[in-house]
This record gives sequence, C-alpha cells and structure tokens, in this order.
Amino acid sequence: MKLKQIGIVVGLLLITSSGFAGGEYKKIVTDLIRNIENPQSSIAVVGFSYSDGRDSRDGIVISERITTELVKLKKFTVVERKELEKVLQELKLGQTGLIDINSTQDIGKMVGAESVIVGTLTEMPDGKLELNARIVAVGSGTVISAISSEIKKDWLDQYKQLLIKETKSIEKNPKDAETFYQRGVTNYDLEEYDKAIADFGVSVSLNPAYADAYLNRGFAYSQKQEYEKSAKDFSKVLELSPLSSKAYLGRGMAYFFKGMSNECIEDLNKAIALNPTFKSAYINRGAAYFARKDNDNAIKDFNTVIELDPVAKYAYLNRGSAYREKGNYDKALEDYNKVLKIDPKHATAYSTRARVYVDRGEYSKAIEDANAALKITNNISFYSAREDAYCVRGDAYALSGELDKAIKDFTQAIEISPSNDEYYTQRAGAYSNKGEYGLAIIDLTNAIARIKIPRDGPGVYPGYSEIFVSRGALYYGAMKDYVKAIEDFSSALLFDPKNTDTLTRRSWAYVQKGDFKNGDLDMAIADVSSAIEIKPNDSELYVLRGIQYDAFGKFYSTLGNADGASLKYRKALNDYEMAIKLNPTRHEGLKIKTRIGKIKARFGGSMGPN
Repeated sequence: MKLKQIGIVVGLLLITSSGFAGGEYKKIVTDLIRNIENPQSSIAVVGFSYSDGRDSRDGIVISERITTELVKLKKFTVVERKELEKVLQELKLGQTGLIDINSTQDIGKMVGAESVIVGTLTEMPDGKLELNARIVAVGSGTVISAISSEIKKDWLDQYKQLLIKETKSIEKNPKDAETFYQRGVTNYDLEEYDKAIADFGVSVSLNPAYADAYLNRGFAYSQKQEYEKSAKDFSKVLELSPLSSKAYLGRGMAYFFKGMSNECIEDLNKAIALNPTFKSAYINRGAAYFARKDNDNAIKDFNTVIELDPVAKYAYLNRGSAYREKGNYDKALEDYNKVLKIDPKHATAYSTRARVYVDRGEYSKAIEDANAALKITNNISFYSAREDAYCVRGDAYALSGELDKAIKDFTQAIEISPSNDEYYTQRAGAYSNKGEYGLAIIDLTNAIARIKIPRDGPGVYPGYSEIFVSRGALYYGAMKDYVKAIEDFSSALLFDPKNTDTLTRRSWAYVQKGDFKNGDLDMAIADVSSAIEIKPNDSELYVLRGIQYDAFGKFYSTLGNADGASLKYRKALNDYEMAIKLNPTRHEGLKIKTRIGKIKARFGGSMGPN
C-alpha cells in the first residue's frame, strides 16, 4: 500500500476511534508490557498483518487503538505514527506486510525505540479476529512477552463510510488504478468479494504490472472457492515478483484445495525458503502434511510455528490433532491443555480435547468437555464452536450406547449449520446403529446434497467419497439393493479413485447382483484387478480375485463351456498360489490350499500354465 493512501486511511480512523470501547485493548497492553523493567523506555507499535499476507486496514485500526492505550498510560515514549510510516516506506515494508524479527529490529533502531510491538491477525468463524501480539526487545531481538486475544471487528461502519469516499474519488479519476485497488481492499474487508474482485480487475486492466492487485484478487477468489482463478492470479504475481513469499503461499493453498498436495507443498517450501519466519506458510504446510497423513512432518512444522510464536493457539490445536492421529493421546492432551492455559475460554480447545477423550473411551470426560464448550458458546456469535461441541458430545453418546441422546445432539448441530454434510453423516450412523436404515439413508442423501465441491472441479476428496461409501454399504447390506450400491460406490471412486476398499466393495456388489451373463463377474474381477494394480503385494486381494475366478469357472461349467471353465480355474489357481506366496501363514485358516486341491482334482491333479 502506498504511503499516501495509508495517511488517508489512518486519518479517517483516528477521527472516529475515540469512541471505541477500549477495555480489551487496555488488557492487551497491560499483558504485553508486564515484563518491561524500565517504565520510561520508548515503544513503537509497528503493526499487525493477516497471517496469509493479504492487504487489509484491520491491522491499522488495531495499531491505533493499542497506541492510544499506551499513550494513556503516560509511562512510555510512544513513537509517532508518521515516523513509523517514513521508516516503513524506506524499508519498503507496507503497513500490512509481513514483518519478521530482523525487520522488527531494523524498524526499532531507525525510530529510536527500545522495544516494538508486532503481531498477526487470523479470521475466526464467529466474526472476530484472533490477535497474536508480542513485544520484542530491539537490541537482542528476544520476545519480552506475548499474548493471544480475540478482538471484535466493531469498525466496519467506518469502512462503509470510507467506501463512499473512495467511490467519489473513482468518479473524479476513473483511470487511477490505485484508487480502484484501495476500494477493492475496503470491499474485501467488508467481505464483498465479488465487488473486490471487480475492483482489483479494473486496477490490473489500468496497470497490468500491479502485482498487489493480482495478489489480493487471488485471495478473494480463494474466499469464493474459485481456486483455478486464484492460482492463476498468484502465478501472475510470481511473474511480476518472483520473490513473493505471499504469492507462493496463496498458490500453494489453492493447490491444496484442488487436491494437488505435491504442488501445494512445493510452493510452501519456496515461501519458507524466501521467508524462514513465515508462520502462515509453516502452519499451512503442516496442514498439507497432516492431510497426507504425514503427521511427523506436520508436527515439525507446528513446532516451528510455536517457536516463532509461543502463544499461537492454532499451532497447538493443530499439533494436538496430529498427535491424536498418531495415537499419542497424552501429547495431544498436553497441547489442548496449553491452549486452555493461554485462553481458559477457548471453546474449540474443549471440544477437540473432548475428541481425544472419545478416542480413549473416556466418554464421561468427553461429555464434560463438550458441556464446557457449550457453556462458553451460549451466544449466537459462537455458532461454529457450539455446533462442534454438539457434534463431539453426540459421538460420545453414540459410542456409549445412548443413541437417542446422540441423535438429539447431531440434530442440534444440523439446526445450527444445516449445510454441513458431516452432521448428517454422523446422525446417519446413529440411526443405522438403531436399525433405522431408512432414516440413515435419508440423512446420507442430505449429506450428499450438501457436498461443496470447489467450482474448479471435483478433484480428489476422500471425505466426500466416504459419504457415498456409507450409503452404498447400507444399500448393499441392509436394503439388498445392489444396483444402487454399485452407483454409490462408483460415485465414491470419482472422489477417491485409488481406494482399494471401495473397489472391492463394488466388486462384491457386482457379484451379489449376479447378472453373470451380462458381465457382472467381469466387472467384479476388473475392480479387484484395479485394486491389485494399486496394491500388488496385498495377498487378500489375490484371494478375493481367486474366489471370483473360481465362481466364474463354476458358472462356465454350468453352461457346458469346458474351455472357458478351465481358463477361469487356472486364473483362480494362480491367484490362490500368489496369495500363499505373499503371506503363507495368513491364509492357512482360509482353506486356500483346500480350494487349490479341489481345482487340481478337477483336472487330474495337475494344471498347465495360463
């Protein structure tokens, strides 16, 4: 952002900031300065940026409010905003840019401050911001203290007033790319993403080399789940600014949501190489590793975030989830406890800790934690956290056999968030356990109707695949409707084409459907063969295909087709023998050798090659 525009925005906010409720900011300042030994020292509030690096004015508002509280204390020499702006311009650091420790020290030295306050912002689902702030000693670069706090965005009316002024400026000068860009930033802050995209689009049409406009349009497209367009904009930024760590981060996350995990991690590696203290790149690379079930590398990345920011609650939460996936429940609990130490009213920490208790079979503790989360979130602004608490408590009730209570909790979660497919899936599980298969299928159908596929195409989404598999399993087992089961397993494979379990499920559905004359056995064998290509050393798959070839041989025998029967029996024999070769002890109890003996007996005790 250019210095001229910063001055306009700050001026507007300073005029209207005197009426804000400063209680939460007073506490932030008090907690930050608690370890400063010299009360007469000089302090600079450098600023706060979004963790993804997008441009925003929110950090300016918070900086001004914290500065106001510092001035009120009359204990410090507070560096004036104008002095900071000059230094930021000289160092080519935008007000909303990402500032690392080295830059922090440089800024502090240039303005004569002994300590500086910096931090990052993260959007929360309940209309609030999470602020992670720290005060850094300029001389040593060490963190004196750090805090994490939630802040209500109570300044949006100011943005609406600013929008009116920016529109008037555009009317006076419709060829100014910068003015359109500034209005785009304001529209983005107001979550008017279509309008922001339009403004950034005009900006780049007027100035095709405007990298920041492409960057922020890329972030806006991501908000709309248009990841192909998002990735294209970030790629354009990298053409214009090859060293943009923010663009690598943005494109990496677009790849992540497109199911391109290798490309995602490659881009995040580049972002980190360019900016080794880029917390958001580490946290998102950790999430990418976690999605790939590479929990060890995920934990390493979350560790780095915690080293950079000891009060980064989201890093502890994510690391706890990775430990949970590894089955290290004690470590997971330590992380969730750490979050609750930083923030005793963190509802998500209670609900995620409850999930660990569910995993450990400690259902009463899980229910207790879910109740704590619900008590905290007994407010309409906390809908997201409350629905999660109902969900995990429903799990605890379901697993402890209290199915009616579980169904009631899942219903509560659905009422809060009727578009969330997961809650319908979980309630379907409870209905299924009660034997109410029709209601379970209705819920799974509702879940499928609510699947949100990114606009760029289906990609690989195993979570969506599981919903189709669940409904297909009910059609197969409870309803004996093999045609619908096959349709669901086929849909599941569109989202997760290399899932061997789904391939074998569809294979059995073809067998049970039993229209062998019209190729059902051929389709069944083709599915198992595809699974074997994916897992060539899985002896169980060879047994399954052997059984199907065996059945095919018997079918041909009933038709009087001796040559066809002989060919299928040979294939069955080969698969059985391969299964024994791969895992001799596993198949002793499955009578595979007996099956082999019966096949050989049909052909005089020996069989030639295929």
